[in-house]
Amino acid sequence: MIPRNITREHLLRAIGDIDCDGIPINRQSTKYSLHHQGKAYPPKYLLSVANLYANGERLRPGYFSGGQESNDFLKARGFQITPVISSAPLRTINPGSRRHPVRCPRCKLIIKEMFRKIFGEIREEYKTGLPAQITDYATSKAYQQLGKIYSELQRLRGYHQLVGAKELSPCDIYIPAINTVVELDESQHFSLARKQSLLCYPAQLRVGFDKNKWIDLCDRIHSKDNNPPHRDEQRAWYDTLRDFLPNLSGLNPTIRIFMADFPWCSLDPNKSENVEQFQRRIEMRRIVSNRSGSQVSSELKIATVTIASKGRFDNDTRMLMLQRVLDRFGEAADLFLTPAGFFSTEGAASMQIEAFADRISALLGERQHPVTVCFGIDGRNMRDQLAGAVNARGVVAIGRKFFPAPAEEQDGRVECASDHLQGELGYPRIFNVSGHRLYLAVCYDSFGIRKRNLNNPKVNLILNPAHAFHPRGESGSGDVYFAKYGFAGSSRQWQCPTMGTAVFMDRKIPPNWPCAVLWNQSDKGVQGWSYTDNQLGPEMTMELACEDEKALVRVYKF
Repeated sequence: MIPRNITREHLLRAIGDIDCDGIPINRQSTKYSLHHQGKAYPPKYLLSVANLYANGERLRPGYFSGGQESNDFLKARGFQITPVISSAPLRTINPGSRRHPVRCPRCKLIIKEMFRKIFGEIREEYKTGLPAQITDYATSKAYQQLGKIYSELQRLRGYHQLVGAKELSPCDIYIPAINTVVELDESQHFSLARKQSLLCYPAQLRVGFDKNKWIDLCDRIHSKDNNPPHRDEQRAWYDTLRDFLPNLSGLNPTIRIFMADFPWCSLDPNKSENVEQFQRRIEMRRIVSNRSGSQVSSELKIATVTIASKGRFDNDTRMLMLQRVLDRFGEAADLFLTPAGFFSTEGAASMQIEAFADRISALLGERQHPVTVCFGIDGRNMRDQLAGAVNARGVVAIGRKFFPAPAEEQDGRVECASDHLQGELGYPRIFNVSGHRLYLAVCYDSFGIRKRNLNNPKVNLILNPAHAFHPRGESGSGDVYFAKYGFAGSSRQWQCPTMGTAVFMDRKIPPNWPCAVLWNQSDKGVQGWSYTDNQLGPEMTMELACEDEKALVRVYKF
């Protein structure tokens, strides 16, 4: 029997593992496949891996049945299951399999052609001119950090002379348009020595890849190259110098692509849909222009704060909740997004929003990691509905609701902004965090973006805090409707991600309700969109209780 506590999020984490490790030959699908983001997975093997996250161990094949039992379980968690058309084994994405060579030269060619298609000029085998010897960095500001890493590599296996060359070997790719290098990492880059170097990286070092994922891959792959005997340490040192390029040469963070993430040679640079697929796959590293036309070059992590509430709260308990969220998870994200109406006031919200912002700024002022908080505030019995963005220095943006819900429009009880670009109190509605242009949409504004056929004002991401959803069958229970026509609809209209959150009143937070949506269905109508079409998922999920409410914090990376 399949353990009932395996959730969709456990399954998504298992999908990530399979993407990295591939599918064992004896565990591939023969009758049915689960489809997710354009790829196929064996249902029974996926459940086996997911149980590791739910219950601490992989399920043995004989513990439960495939076919209907597995398929029904997965369908109930929002996945699509289809019969395998051919009796031939599914193509594994593991580059170590017979179907895809470990070091596929065509994969590298395709990646380079894709970058040319997106950015124009690229330079291969790019020489940085940096020295390779640790002694040459004695006068560098990074010497203390580099010296620590070099010493750790020396101690690892007792090799003291790690480097013979005078100059750092060339980088794989340099992209002038974004002033950064791209490294194409094959399995030999994931060794114990590389893990040791990554663990020594200073927290403030900016890198264009997921450092924790790279450390995990070092544990999984555990490559060994003993020709010469110190080759692993030498390679780890060279990779370290390339990762330190922002500190040593003023370049943007070094991008790394794990070559086994995807069979890149299956893509055609001459097909626009393949170029878009390539962009989506590397979009997490934020090195390409998104389809809104605005270019970004640095990583942004956004945490959504979704609340399960019994209705007993006030402004002080909400401020306490925000403080606890920041205390526990403040290092995990660059921006935190709360629901609309997170605070409320009897007077005009515009008269109180700066006072609430001052209190939030005080919470942020002593933190080393710079954080922006986006919060909602209602006033005059919801006649005012505003959203504000604040950092340690104060208010950076305020927006008023511009598109009322149908009931609000009928009785005219909401005072709306004159247009979708209008700011409030002299503050803009659009603001920047880490090079990303962000748009404040208040609750039903995401519906207005689509229904008014508005053009994207060159923003990279829509922030759309919603108010509250009530139990099924009651008025205001349309969480699915909001995700479909609000989040997905606005993402379709502006061709960029929409992020949102809300309060779930007297009900549990649905585990598969999406707080981040990126439209990827081409010209498909919004009414046909479902949760399984969404390609954005959190990289981290955490819970926190505060008084009579519970906060579910989900962290997304862009």
